[in-house]
Amino acid sequence: MAIEMIMPKVDESQETGTVLEWLKSEGQQVREGETILVIETDKIAIDVEAPSTGTLAGITAYPGDVIPTGTVIAYILDEGEELPEGVIKTTAPSDSPPDETLPGNLAGITTPSQARSGDQIPLIRMRRTMADRLTASYQSIPHIQFKASVDMTNFNKARKDYNDLAILRGDGKISVTALLAKLVAMTLADHPWLNSSLQDETIILHEEINIGLAVALDNGLIAPVIKNADQKGIREIAAESTDLITRAREERLTNADVKEATFTISNLGPFGVEQFYAIINPPQVGILAIGATRPEVVVMKGGAIAARPIMCFTLSVDHRVVDGVTAARFITDLKAALENPSFMNY
Repeated sequence: MAIEMIMPKVDESQETGTVLEWLKSEGQQVREGETILVIETDKIAIDVEAPSTGTLAGITAYPGDVIPTGTVIAYILDEGEELPEGVIKTTAPSDSPPDETLPGNLAGITTPSQARSGDQIPLIRMRRTMADRLTASYQSIPHIQFKASVDMTNFNKARKDYNDLAILRGDGKISVTALLAKLVAMTLADHPWLNSSLQDETIILHEEINIGLAVALDNGLIAPVIKNADQKGIREIAAESTDLITRAREERLTNADVKEATFTISNLGPFGVEQFYAIINPPQVGILAIGATRPEVVVMKGGAIAARPIMCFTLSVDHRVVDGVTAARFITDLKAALENPSFMNY
């Protein structure tokens, strides 16, 4: 009996999937559970396994094709079995290779580093989804934005102390992002309105604090999630964030890695960006934008002048849920936590 292979639905909000690569060709033998196809949803690349053992036949979707979920895209046939009546055999497009048409990968997608002046680049796949979501967010959410500057002297010392301990114990490096995620999560525990979602006409104050870490990719932006970040130690968060960011850049994230974020951090400090305002990722109600730490001359208590490492962060919130005073109290506590990091388990 011919077994249908369909475009899978891996997320409730997913409506389509993009074919990235067939790992097996028409007419080849496949084994049940063997990865034979790679697709991309609006968030991640996903390996698709063969639903049964047999011959792959009747492929109707090829790299770059955007297919509605539930659509039959191929069949697995028993030995000597024919395709179901009415199924038309197709062949892969015989156009020129993608790199002769658009400077891009297996699917003809142009990345920023590959683009040249004069190129006309279609807005597709992850970048199209990102464009649609950000447009909808900015048009439908009344953003209110705040800026604060932080003296990072004690933060930097705390990070050095943690890294000294990590070296002694043979652990991995404690990144700025890991320490930020922990301090933000701890602060959110006292400010539940910032750790909420607006869904339909209901504001949901989440019990879990799950921090999304915005990661730039060639084809867009993705935010893998550190779940229950307030309950984890620095070492665990550091290892988890390093793993998530690495797998994000290698396009190896799973669907579970990018779900259920309740608040997002976007850090452009390593690129030298001093200040920016990020757009909220709904249904979340807040996002924190981190700028570069730079030496600045400041007036200390008593009138003394000194050079201190100053970092600027900005907070964008959904004004339908979070009012100015609520946001200001969160910023005050977060600034205090960053300037005097303490009470964190290694």
